[in-house]
Parts: sequence; structure tokens; C-alpha cells
Amino acid sequence: MSLLEKLAGSAWLPALLALLSCMLLLPSLTAGFQLDDWFQRYKLLGLGGPAIDLFVFYDGDSLRNVSRMESGDIPWWGAGNLRHASFRYLSVLTMKLDYLLWPDSPELMHAHSLGWLVALVAAVACLYRQILTANVWMPALAALLYAVDDAHFIPAAYIANRSALIASFFGVAALLCYTHAEYRHRFCYRVLCALLLACSLAAAEIGVSTLAYLFAYTLFIDRGTWRSRIAQLVLPVCVFLIWVMLYKFGEFGASGSGIYIDPVAEPVSFLFSLVDRATALWLGLWTPLPADVSALPEHNLLLRFLGGWHALVWTALAYPLLARDPVARFWFAGSALSLLPVLAAGAQNRLLLFAGIGAIGFLVQWVFGIVRKADWAPSNGLWRPLALGVATLTLLSHLLLAPLEGLLLVEFQNRSSSRMAGAIDSVPSGALLRDRNVLILNAPDYVYLVSAIRPRQGSEGLESAERIIGIAPGEAGMTLRRDTPCSFEISLPLGLFPTVYSRYFRSSNLPFQVGQSVELSTLTASIVSKNANGEPDRIRYEFGMPLDDPSLLWLEYVEGEFVKWVPPLIGQQILISAQPGIFDW
Repeated sequence: MSLLEKLAGSAWLPALLALLSCMLLLPSLTAGFQLDDWFQRYKLLGLGGPAIDLFVFYDGDSLRNVSRMESGDIPWWGAGNLRHASFRYLSVLTMKLDYLLWPDSPELMHAHSLGWLVALVAAVACLYRQILTANVWMPALAALLYAVDDAHFIPAAYIANRSALIASFFGVAALLCYTHAEYRHRFCYRVLCALLLACSLAAAEIGVSTLAYLFAYTLFIDRGTWRSRIAQLVLPVCVFLIWVMLYKFGEFGASGSGIYIDPVAEPVSFLFSLVDRATALWLGLWTPLPADVSALPEHNLLLRFLGGWHALVWTALAYPLLARDPVARFWFAGSALSLLPVLAAGAQNRLLLFAGIGAIGFLVQWVFGIVRKADWAPSNGLWRPLALGVATLTLLSHLLLAPLEGLLLVEFQNRSSSRMAGAIDSVPSGALLRDRNVLILNAPDYVYLVSAIRPRQGSEGLESAERIIGIAPGEAGMTLRRDTPCSFEISLPLGLFPTVYSRYFRSSNLPFQVGQSVELSTLTASIVSKNANGEPDRIRYEFGMPLDDPSLLWLEYVEGEFVKWVPPLIGQQILISAQPGIFDW
């Protein structure tokens, strides 16, 4: 037996590959707090509401939402029923532990996240070894591919996204118990599986994907009678139903948002978004093209074309193996079904933690079958050379391009976070702002350039203005005309919702009507006209005082920082140039 073969079959291989995965992300230890971390830090330091509600961003209460519009946490164009509330209390406890032990050390918080990554990769390696039993090379290669997969780079490098790692680890641990040979015979394994599934669901909604693999295993691999197979699922299904009831009665979920869509509460919106999101996730799963490109709506038609052809060719090439091998059907079905829960949250590679497990397991089986000319592989025609070419490209993509892509995504997030920090640091703070309203004319990213100001300043020990209100998105620029001492009108070339993520606060199912007004204590915004796409493109703003009143501090976003803005003279029209957001490449 060669040294490599001994290593592939070694009991230490899962731990070694887990450490490899961790080593790739060691630079994240110095990344500091990023993006949503500031919102969470604000709460965990006791400055912004109960820490237990760390993942309850907006609770759907219309009165509270109006109050948050008054302060600027939600833009005036936000939905009155806006809800984005996640059931992640187990993950909250891990973050409270951080703030109990090392509240001012983001380095140790990142190390904590890497610990969960190590546990997840080791658990997945054990799962491959438990199911891919044909030889020692298959589980070893599958575990290596998962260890360098880009899907876990952002969750591991981003403290706020640690919940995905925790949920995935407990989900894989539950699957390990479920697929263990003793599961059928020992009640303790069934109880442990149910408890681990409960932990996965309590950590993040992505834990629902665990059930995809449990059902796929029951359907394709379990060799008991159908009655006994169903019996094995009773406890996991009971845990899931209890979670669903807690989720419903706790009023968790999403509403009013154009990004986070509850498929049960908003089935029409979910179906409309399904094709683009599913296509992007499919491409992110099987090709070097990241699912994150779905944020570029101008490329959606091309993505649909590429995704459709890739799915057609891939299915045709994979069918011989799927038709003959139940283990392959388990991997493929588990991966496909695990995508269903994440479709509600959009399309990003970081959502492919669960789907990647099955995709890689299937890929390795398929590649080994082609290379070794397994009896399921057709030997005539163009199938073999075409399959060999696709297998080589897909394998190299996962082995070489995926880790590079993951590191690029982490670097992109680091750069975006630095842009956010630099911009917010240019916003005035202190006691002099106590009785003033800060009005930001053209912030291109409302969440991270307006809503985040108070959490970041508060976490840094600075005093913020009582109201920090964004006027309009600035990604595409605007034309502004002041017509009275207390009012002006703006024209937006791409409308009020110029990008995919500008829809976060308001779904397209809640359209504004011409003449509709939103009244706040600081301003009244009225829709003057809409463009051909039905989006508001001219808006009139009226204030209860002259625009030059000293109680109003006007800021304009220019080249990455906020600068003081002086309102134009009455009758004057000015052009506000387009500004790139923090996520622009």
C-alpha cells in the first residue's frame, strides 16, 4: 500500500483536511468587524435592544416600522409590514459567549468561527467515508473538494454569518447518526439524530436542508421495508414540525421585502423569483460562475441561457449513473432538494453549504465511474469523450478555481466593509448633533451607508444624531430642482429601485401610486410620476422648515465619503452625479 493510499484511508484525514480548510482562511483573523457585525455588536453591547433578538432585523409591526422610518433605520419608501426575522437563537448564544469572554477581540471571534468550520469539514469528511465505500480514494477526494469549496469562505470569514456553519455542522452530524448502521437498532441514535437536527434548526433556517438528505437517504439507500423506513423518519419529522410551529407562532420569517421572500406567505413573489435564483444557484454549484452575479439584472437573460444549457447537458451526461446507482441518486436528490429552503434568501455562493455536500459526492462518483469505465458508463458514441471533458473541467473548477474564487469573495467583502467604515467615519457625531436632523441626499447602499451609521458610531462610543434619514438612492444619480424654500423635486433616471438589492426594504408587489405620499415628522415624500417599468422616477419632498434651517445637516455621498451639501437656490436645478456603492467592483 502506497503512502498516499495510507493517507487516504487514515483516520486522521478528516482532521487534516479540516485544518487545511482553516489554514486557507487564516487571513480572516485580522478582518475585524464587518458590515452586519456592527448591527450585531450594537445589540450585544446593550445599546440597541435585546441581544436575544440579534437576527430579528424588522419584526413586521407597522407602528414600530413607522417609528424606525422616523429615525431613518428604515427608508421612507420601506414597506409598512416589513419583516425580516430569523430563528437563530443557538447562534445568538455563541455570539453572546464571544461578548462574555472577549468582547473587544474580533480576532478571537473569527477564530471561534473557524472552529465551527473545522468541525463542519471534519463531519462532512466522515459522512463521505461512511457512504462512499467503494474504495478509499473516493471519500478522500470528495472531502478534499469540500475542504476547499468556496461556499464556506464567507460564512467562516464573516462573524455575522457564523450561523450557517453552526447549522450545517449540526445538520451533517444528524445525517451521520441517521446513516449509521446502528440507527435502525438503537433508540439512542434516533434520539441523538433528533437532538442534532433540533440544534441545526435552532442555529439557522438553512438547517431545513438537513431534511432533504434524510428524505433522500430514506428513499434511495435505506434497504428496509417502506414501513420501517417511514418509522426512521418519525422523530426528525416531529422535530421539524415543532420547529415550524415555533417559527409560525414566534412570527419569524419575511414579508414586505423584495430580497427575503417567504414562499408560504408570498407564493406569487417566490415563484416569480424562482427561475433566476435557481439558475444562479445551479451555476454557482457546478461552474466557476458564482451565484452572486444574479445581483446584476442586466445579465439575467444570459444566466438563464447558460444555466438552462448547462443543466440540460449535465443531466444528459449524469443520467446513466443516476439510473443505475442509488447512492448517486441520494447525492443528487439531496443536493437539489437542499436548495429549496435557500431560494427564499436569494442567490449567493455562501448559501450552497448544504447543496455542495451532495454535489461533490455525486461528482466524485461520476468522475471515478468515467475514468474506470464503470459498467453504467456508455461506451459508444460521443458520450465518453464529452463526459470526460466535462468531468475534467468540473473537477479542476472545484479543486483549483473554487478556493481562489472563495478568497476573492472574502477580499471583496473586506474591501466593501472598509468602504463602509471609511464613509461612516466621515459622518459628524457628538453632542452638537443631539437636536439636529441629518439628511443624506444620495446614499447608494441604504443598509450599510445610512442604517449602519448609528450602530457603528454607537459601538465606537460616539453619539449619533437622533434622526439620520436617507432621501433617495444615489447609484444612478439624480436631477434636483428646488421650487420653494421648504421643498424640492428629484428625478431618478433608473427609478427609486435601481438595483436588485435596493428592493430589500420594499417588494415589487407593493407598488407606489402616482400621488401617493409618505408623511414623516421630518419630511413628506410624494410620488409625482412613474417610468415605463412602473417605478417612481419623480418625487417631491416637502419639509416643515426651510431647507437652510440650522437644525438640518445635509450630507452628500461623494467618492466614498460624506461631505456637507448646501441646498440650491429657489428655482435652481442641479445634477447629482451617480455614485458607486460599497459593493461595486
